[in-house]
Amino acid sequence: MIERYRAHAPIRTLSVQIGLNETEPPAVPGADLVWVGRVDSQKSPHIAVMAAGLLGRRIHIVGPIFDSGYYRRHAKLFASDHVQIAGELGGPAKTAAFARASTCVYTCGRSYVEAGVATLGESLRAGTPVAALAWRSGTCAEVGLCDATGAVAVVDPSSTDEHAANALAQAIATTDLMDASTVQAIGLERFDPATHFKALATRP
Repeated sequence: MIERYRAHAPIRTLSVQIGLNETEPPAVPGADLVWVGRVDSQKSPHIAVMAAGLLGRRIHIVGPIFDSGYYRRHAKLFASDHVQIAGELGGPAKTAAFARASTCVYTCGRSYVEAGVATLGESLRAGTPVAALAWRSGTCAEVGLCDATGAVAVVDPSSTDEHAANALAQAIATTDLMDASTVQAIGLERFDPATHFKALATRP
């Protein structure tokens, strides 16, 4: 992504986004899984649903349906008993969705390149580790997470959705061992708004 915007002289900094009334409460161990983002092929939440199903875990899909065609193509998956479609949330409701979960699941499409993943910081600041799917190395997930806050499954883009879901399920299982208070402490330090905006304000 930084190559695409080279003419604008981009800087490397973690994405920190906090909305009104989205201050995180003290971390507690959560339950279920949560996926947050827009529902379309670029974000590919159907793979998160598949991974949750493999583990027999319930998953909450939080975000607006941007692509109705994509949603219809995967309608059977999204209608599964282990899936709750929560729609778009903001403010305290979104923060609570992160805080209540045991793991936040991150996915994206094979050809999609993220400029910055706001949900990584939002989840860690709430004390919820992240299990991420990546199709190449050097992604935002690898930059934003560490061994104490998440796990990244790097999968060959020629792999099937089923193979990707299996790898993601293993990453989710890894996060089950992570401590919510430790995740939050690291998240609050790494994704600090003041540090973020100072970095933006002092760019060359």
